[in-house]
Amino acid sequence: MPDQTKDRIIDAAYRALVRQGYHETSMKDIAAEAGVAPGLAHYYFETKEDLLVAAIERGCEPAMRAWSRPGSTSWGPCRKMPTRWPSHAWASSWPSTSSRPMPSCLC
Repeated sequence: MPDQTKDRIIDAAYRALVRQGYHETSMKDIAAEAGVAPGLAHYYFETKEDLLVAAIERGCEPAMRAWSRPGSTSWGPCRKMPTRWPSHAWASSWPSTSSRPMPSCLC
C-alpha cells in the first residue's frame, strides 16, 4: 500500500517549490501546504534538499514512462512536453553547495 502521507508531502513540496522557489520555501511551508506537522515532513525527508529531489523525480515520472515505451526516440517526450515549470523553479534553485547528483531525469 503506497504511503499517502508521503505522497501528499511530495505533491505539496512540488507546488510550494514551483510557486516560491527553493530558497524561499521552508520545510514548515511545505508541511503547511500538505496539512501535516513539520516533524512529520522531517520524518519522511531529512532535509529540504531530499524533498526537492523527490519532487523533481515526481515531476519527471510522465517523461520517464514515455521514454521507457517501446519505439520511443532518444528525445522521448521532451518535444511534446508542455512548459509547466517556471524556468527559475528548479535550475536556479538547486543548492550550490550540494554534493547530491541531479536526478537522472534532468541529466
